[in-house]
Amino acid sequence: MKFRNLFFCAAALAFGACSSDEALVEEATQDVAVAVGEGLSEIPIELGSGALETRAALIGNADITADNGGPLGVYGLARALQPGATAPSIDWQQQSDNLAGYEFGCILDNVQAYKNDSAIVWADPDAVYFYPMRPSYAYDFYAYAPYQAGAQKTANAVAVPFTIDGTQDIVYGAAHGTGDTDFSAAYYRANSEAAKPRITLKHLLTRLTFFVSATTDAKNLHRMKVNTVEVVNVPNTLTLALAGANEGDITPGSGLATFSLRESDGTDLAFTPYDAQTGYGINPDAEVKTPLGESIMLVPGESYLVRVTFGIDTGDTAEAETLFTLPNGDVFESGVSHAVTIRVSGLHEIQLEAVLEPWDEYQYSDEADGEIEI
Repeated sequence: MKFRNLFFCAAALAFGACSSDEALVEEATQDVAVAVGEGLSEIPIELGSGALETRAALIGNADITADNGGPLGVYGLARALQPGATAPSIDWQQQSDNLAGYEFGCILDNVQAYKNDSAIVWADPDAVYFYPMRPSYAYDFYAYAPYQAGAQKTANAVAVPFTIDGTQDIVYGAAHGTGDTDFSAAYYRANSEAAKPRITLKHLLTRLTFFVSATTDAKNLHRMKVNTVEVVNVPNTLTLALAGANEGDITPGSGLATFSLRESDGTDLAFTPYDAQTGYGINPDAEVKTPLGESIMLVPGESYLVRVTFGIDTGDTAEAETLFTLPNGDVFESGVSHAVTIRVSGLHEIQLEAVLEPWDEYQYSDEADGEIEI
């Protein structure tokens, strides 16, 4: 349900900055006619976004673009009947006219968008979406990233399936109205200065960042390097309940995979050796924590099995595994980042001593007892 301007409009329109027909004409160099679809009002849908809550791969109030965690998928879904409305019961699959008039249960159906500072802008710069003309429903808005074409919408629920490999930062947010008419054309006609629906996006996964450091008694660290860091046997699929029952919950799938720590550009882990000439070496200073890679994003759980593979200057490798848990029985939660420091004690030479004891002679009670006759 996308409508375009009939003629050219100023750039402000492309970023959803226009709030009325007058604004469209004022910003253009000529009069502009707006193609409003049948059953739609003159009030365009404009959304705002708050800062990302907590820290993960998307940091702070980061923009979400096609190259940075996006695009978003955005839904506009009917929440309640407006006072005095005679519209049918809400059905989020209803997107076209019916016998009762123009009723729209869904006014934004997984529309691709970007987060640009505090504004949500449509990925298609020519797109403009409008609230329905008929005062039937008040609407809520939902957004998630990264966009999934396979999102599933029913009459009263939206579910978004994801396949993950540890590099994706999945975020979600919603703007819920609280009054009888927010958000709708009637609401903005009565409150022309009212703020846009504001969606605060939350991180849904747990984030692990990794560092390597020496123990105080480490030996032979100059002969070692970190080849890989992995989290073993973790869920690689999940489903987000975007709207409806259990909104915002994620459910892991049954599949398991091993996630590898990568660099921020998605390439394999590139460890920086302490000795650039030999290509080996872990900093021997126990006070120094050397960062490794970007991070691994995981479905929240109770514990994670971490596997580290070290390279040795002989050409061999050494592997170590440990179960990473939180103190006091705490569990890993959505939107929480954990710094994991890998303490390395180094290579310890195997040194053995051997003493060969002399034979003990068996003492016979009778000399003949030790004889055999042939």
